Amino acid sequence: MRKSLLIVVMLLPALMLPGGVAAQVPLSPFEDVPPWHWAFDAVEKLAREGIIQGYPRNDRDLALNAVVQVYEAFAHPAHPSARMWAEAFLTNLPAGWPAPLERSGLATFRLAEQQVRVEGSRATVTLLSTLSMRRGGTSASVRTRIGATVMKDDAGRWRVDYASLVRGQPELFR
Repeated sequence: MRKSLLIVVMLLPALMLPGGVAAQVPLSPFEDVPPWHWAFDAVEKLAREGIIQGYPRNDRDLALNAVVQVYEAFAHPAHPSARMWAEAFLTNLPAGWPAPLERSGLATFRLAEQQVRVEGSRATVTLLSTLSMRRGGTSASVRTRIGATVMKDDAGRWRVDYASLVRGQPELFR
């Protein structure tokens, strides 16, 4: 009994150190490199080996990046990590999730004229979205100005309110 208690007492500090078993997984400094990107594995390996480091970005860049990464996920719905990637940047998902992602039909997208207004832990990202969509054997191009609401969660990650995307671009996000 004393030996078991001694082992637990000795291991407890190690579990609480960064990198310990009980430590939280840190935010990736490369959250702009989605899992389907051709460089993903190389970037992750180089970061693990300490060869490269991510750079700290300001809240404006991080809020805008969250919106871009949601579009990235919707452009790659067949990828095994698309759902996880989208969920990492979204909040307030609809009851039928992930059906909107699975049926998205987004082939390509272009986001231009980005404007970001940050107030504390909330941001509004306004942009001009040009989408190329394929559904049922037909193609369509959609151009819309949208305003997405983005909020910083308790872990410091910026996440897009899904309802704001549906209001701005229902043809993609419903």
